[in-house]
Amino acid sequence: MGYPIHVFRLASLDAKRMVNINKVPLDKRYETITVLHELLIRGTAPLCSMLPSLSYPTPVDGTTTIVDLEGVSFSLMWSLRTHLQQASVLANANFPETM
Repeated sequence: MGYPIHVFRLASLDAKRMVNINKVPLDKRYETITVLHELLIRGTAPLCSMLPSLSYPTPVDGTTTIVDLEGVSFSLMWSLRTHLQQASVLANANFPETM
């Protein structure tokens, strides 16, 4: 038993888009982050809660998130730093039930 794991592999993203992420308007970035968390709350968590378990049904109300930096240069990772910090702040402020 435990939380579902979300793995974000940054190396699989288009490098050009990653470099330009900070040029995307803040409200658009917040919208994308919100959609990801809503998908977790309305899709992933209920699905995982319905999976058969060894003892009794356990509601899933959180997740474990791994940001995989393998294959990402330090300079590219540094340019994504602000976006990742904003995503963390937004999630903690608006979706504390998933933390």
